[in-house]
Amino acid sequence: MKGTKAGKVKKSAMKTRHDAKTTYPGRETAHPNPFAGLSATSTKPNKEEHGHGHDHSHGHEHGKSKAALRREKTKKKKSAEESQKKIEADTSSAAQSKKEPAKSVFDFVPSPTLDSVAAGKAAFEWMIWPKTSEEFFKDYFEDTPLLCRRSNKYYGGFFGIDHVKTILEDFEVQYTRHLDVTKYKEGSRYTFDNNKDLPESAFICDDHGRQDEEVVEKVDVVDPSMVWKRFKDGCSLRLLHPQQFHDGLWYLVFALQEYLGAAVGVNIYVTPSEKQGFSPHYDDVDVFILQMEGQKRWRLYPSISEEETLARFSSRNFAQSEIGKPSLDVVLSPGDFLYVPRGCIHQAVTVGDTHSLHITVSSFQKTTWGDFMLKSVPQMVQTAMDENVEFRRSLPRLFHSYVGVMHQEVTHKKREAFETAFSTLFQSLIDYVSIDAVGDAMCVDFIRTAVPPPKGLHGRLKATDVEEEELEKAAAEVEEVSVKVDSYIRATAKNIARIVPLGGDTVRLFHSAQNERVAMPMAEDETLDHLYVEHAEGVPARTTAVGEDERVSLKDENTGMVWLDLSVDEAEVVESLLLEYPTTMAVDELPLNTPSEQLAFANLLVKEGIAEVGKRPKKKEEH
Repeated sequence: MKGTKAGKVKKSAMKTRHDAKTTYPGRETAHPNPFAGLSATSTKPNKEEHGHGHDHSHGHEHGKSKAALRREKTKKKKSAEESQKKIEADTSSAAQSKKEPAKSVFDFVPSPTLDSVAAGKAAFEWMIWPKTSEEFFKDYFEDTPLLCRRSNKYYGGFFGIDHVKTILEDFEVQYTRHLDVTKYKEGSRYTFDNNKDLPESAFICDDHGRQDEEVVEKVDVVDPSMVWKRFKDGCSLRLLHPQQFHDGLWYLVFALQEYLGAAVGVNIYVTPSEKQGFSPHYDDVDVFILQMEGQKRWRLYPSISEEETLARFSSRNFAQSEIGKPSLDVVLSPGDFLYVPRGCIHQAVTVGDTHSLHITVSSFQKTTWGDFMLKSVPQMVQTAMDENVEFRRSLPRLFHSYVGVMHQEVTHKKREAFETAFSTLFQSLIDYVSIDAVGDAMCVDFIRTAVPPPKGLHGRLKATDVEEEELEKAAAEVEEVSVKVDSYIRATAKNIARIVPLGGDTVRLFHSAQNERVAMPMAEDETLDHLYVEHAEGVPARTTAVGEDERVSLKDENTGMVWLDLSVDEAEVVESLLLEYPTTMAVDELPLNTPSEQLAFANLLVKEGIAEVGKRPKKKEEH
């Protein structure tokens, strides 16, 4: 192949495990407390929570004089106030030192000359301005909350309550699937999941389910008039996965997932004046908050225990008495931004005489070293059992007579021999790990949850609202593009697909080009293992008409995963497109046997959305 880095697929197509070996780097020191130096006292008590705070430090104060306790309390209060002022001062000085960008997020839509990762970085930095992405990942990520103050015109009407009204009126929005209607009252959260005009006791309470014995018939499709009636009565609205209904949010999610390399979610929260919709809790994701309308007071709290730092699972709802005093207490206004690391307890309440609307972007769910190792261990053991007879030998006869909790305090020679044998085998497992195979598996999981590239939006989203006719026209133009022998193509996006050799001459291309705008949920015990075999069953993924003999991507109806089976030669083509992205490749130089094969495969990739027609690459200047 001319000027490419192809050839790796052919070498590995006959193997399902690569020969790479690796060790896992660990942190040299314990992870710092994410709230060190960020404690702050409440400067504006809320009537719903006033008097419920609890100081967990009392248990460590025995033996101190009252004077010493007063001095310590004064010192803590002064330190907290200074920390709060420092955050505000740092934020203010950073914003004043830079001029707000005139561009909106839509100006960063990938074009034939701009790659998806660069566009994603620009969108991310639009979100966290005035910080750069380098500053964020060095100084804040997984460690410290970040507050950014901007003007109230910063977001430029990107999303507001009028968009919510339009979505509720124009789409078939369903309770719990697309919309949560909630009320936080007297320490409990109520969820209103139907259109019945019934008392609160008839609805779900987090503490004790439905309190009313009356059986409520659930109505899935929301009645907008009932939603706004409840909103007027003090309920908050959470619009789930709104990128399904709003093209700007669709693009934002796509751009961020390209840059972050992890699944990205987005929700919209609308809360009435002086109300709180959710109990104190922490999340299993890193949270990026974009304040669009109104003002909201956010209080962040340190983890209750070390195990909850960078939590892997979301928490239950906490009572006020459990969480103590806030480490950070701020009010967000339109244009502001707040980053909350995962595992950080938080709660928010609207302040002022109008509603609050903010966008919550979330990411980095289960993308840790531990998650990588969870996938590595089964693969290591299976490979070791396949290749090393020692792993297939039987356990010692009657080993249970000296192994188990009841035997752990007993000295036994056979137990010692068992421990030695187990340790020897366990340590040798590292010889059978393939970080590449595990990396492929995690990448395929990511691709399953990714939103597809916004076809037809390249260079067109230059305003917050795009006319529907213009979008349809743009999409039609994309569908009508035909590839010619003298055309140039490139991958649609850097992270659009992943090649996985299945063994023999079959290579499976998992891709997100035919995904829905929101990923299908998977059951806790559900995996994609059944898709790593030849002849996996699926239905055509494309919604357009498909000819009887036409090649088309298949879709697993349970998980939503989409794939296309390739020959080894075809896999070489896709590998080159992904490795050389964003550079285009000439169709007549694709490493296939005949011009007709080159043209047919290029057309297939473009039709499936995996590739797009681009411009001829510029020749590098000779020096």
